Amino acid sequence: MCVCPDCGSDLSFPIYCESCDKFFKLSPPLDFFQILVIEKSFNIEPDLIESQYENLMSLIHPDFFANSSDEELKNLSLEYSSLAKQARDTLLKPYDKALYLFSSYFPDEEKKFPANPIFVNEMFELREELEDMGKENSELFNRTKSAYEFFLKEVTEFFEKLNDQNADVEKAKQFIAEFKFWLNIGELLEQIKKNG
Repeated sequence: MCVCPDCGSDLSFPIYCESCDKFFKLSPPLDFFQILVIEKSFNIEPDLIESQYENLMSLIHPDFFANSSDEELKNLSLEYSSLAKQARDTLLKPYDKALYLFSSYFPDEEKKFPANPIFVNEMFELREELEDMGKENSELFNRTKSAYEFFLKEVTEFFEKLNDQNADVEKAKQFIAEFKFWLNIGELLEQIKKNG
């Protein structure tokens, strides 16, 4: 937990002191996990992200500062509210969260993730087969669902173990390149399930 450098109060969030009614400028790069006071991890419960976001917004929402005569306070409220929303939106979406973690662990790496052409063709063929089949509980549906769940488990385990000392950039790029394809397959599986 952080402490306010001015009044010594415990801070719920590192960007604002309730006691002083004061924002703190954070030096770049601003970390989404730090802003929402969430442990840096790929496997975060969405409810925790939402809860931390709501708690932060209950302190810094621009409406609370609309009548303030302090223009800097108003501007920082707008800026940090926008940043908090961006943090929440990014951390709630698995693919965006993976990209964000990649950028934080490999800041100097180019953000290009070309997928293996053979893998891409296999994904397109699988998608076509699933669309043609259109039924839940078929062998293809069940096999694809298992493969999808296995991929998500692998991605989660990989990004959970990833840190500054254990950084396999090529493996991270491969997972990110394949991630979007598997998420599309996952959405198709959900659609097939709904249509029953």
